[in-house]
Amino acid sequence: MTEQSSNLALPCIQPSQAQKHVTHNETLRILFGVLKQGCVESVLMPPVPPVDGIQYTLPDNTQCIWARQPDELTD
Repeated sequence: MTEQSSNLALPCIQPSQAQKHVTHNETLRILFGVLKQGCVESVLMPPVPPVDGIQYTLPDNTQCIWARQPDELTD
């Protein structure tokens, strides 16, 4: 089995590997970094009108308008 995926070179869990959580967590850290690169910026208010294909992040511990509308955040 390969040690990295062919796409993004993500670490793969190996058969009989000890401490699988370490490899899994490293893979998640890489994926989160890749996903965040696709985001434009952290904003408090939704853009009006919405811009198709643009991704935004919410500030940590936000109380903004988007935080009160979780079902409106879509991909």
